[in-house]
Amino acid sequence: MKYQMGSRFNIFIPNIEAGALLENFLIAAVSSLLLIRAFLNLTGYPQFGSGDWHIAHMLWGGMLMMASIFMLLWFLDKNAKRIAAIIGGVGFGAFIDELGKFLTSDNNYFFQPTIVLIYIIFVFLFLVVRAIEKYIKLSNKDYAINALEVMKEVVLYDLDEQERQRALHFLELSDHDNPAVEPLKKMLSSLEGKPVKKIGILTRFKKLLYDIYIELIQKKWFVNVLVFYFIVFAIFNLSIAYEAIQKNVTFNTQGQFISSIISLAFSLLGTYFIVMDKRLLSYEMFKDSVIVSLFLTQFFLFYTKHWFGLFILIINLLILVVSQYLIEQEQIIYQKQKHII
Repeated sequence: MKYQMGSRFNIFIPNIEAGALLENFLIAAVSSLLLIRAFLNLTGYPQFGSGDWHIAHMLWGGMLMMASIFMLLWFLDKNAKRIAAIIGGVGFGAFIDELGKFLTSDNNYFFQPTIVLIYIIFVFLFLVVRAIEKYIKLSNKDYAINALEVMKEVVLYDLDEQERQRALHFLELSDHDNPAVEPLKKMLSSLEGKPVKKIGILTRFKKLLYDIYIELIQKKWFVNVLVFYFIVFAIFNLSIAYEAIQKNVTFNTQGQFISSIISLAFSLLGTYFIVMDKRLLSYEMFKDSVIVSLFLTQFFLFYTKHWFGLFILIINLLILVVSQYLIEQEQIIYQKQKHII
């Protein structure tokens, strides 16, 4: 049962895209932490400063989080939110990496239980984000406010058709007794026949990518390559984990092995759904497979193979970007078919 936030807390209006932004924040945080640990390990843990001075990277993390807050307060567009989420995530990763120093009397950065605590914190935050997406329901007023947010993008990006249709969809879900809803719908509808003379580069690029995607999904080889890649990558991670646990049974190798099995399970589910011609659900399963690999398998792999873990991290991030793009394009197709974009 979903809880309708807007009916009780009118001063706080939830953002429909909050889930994606928070997900980007967490991905940036995990990537930041792993990259910092890899860099420090490979360079012999250098220190900035000399004598009594030591500039901990936690301070740099705090500055980045401050920068992300400034960006959110200063700018109004969606791109600013996306960039702020990533900058804030990088800062949080740098901050949480030094947790061990503040849990021990001797400021021990290498305090072993710290890794487990950081892992628990990230998993907890991820589950909170998922719970918010699943159980918080927007009210009619919330949809109207989110429609206004999307309309800013319509103005910014040369009457982007996708953004315009999304705003109209949100207005349809709004309270029609609200005196502002109908005038807004009429304004957006009237813009359809009045495109600007010169379409912006961003709008043209988005349309080009969408057209390419429409052509690709009609080709059988595209689906086969997609399934093959996700299955092979998941099995590859599992084989590495199996090899590691055979050599030495530790918390890291056990976690790596179990999370690899979970990742492979999501990939198999994705394959099943794509065979059943449910592309959107399939892409979501593939994305979950990558997220498990990034948040869990990658986390444990890093502590056994630094260089290799760094390489797999980069691959995971690239796959995640592609997976998210496929989901977004499939959502557009689905909404167009239902005439509720």
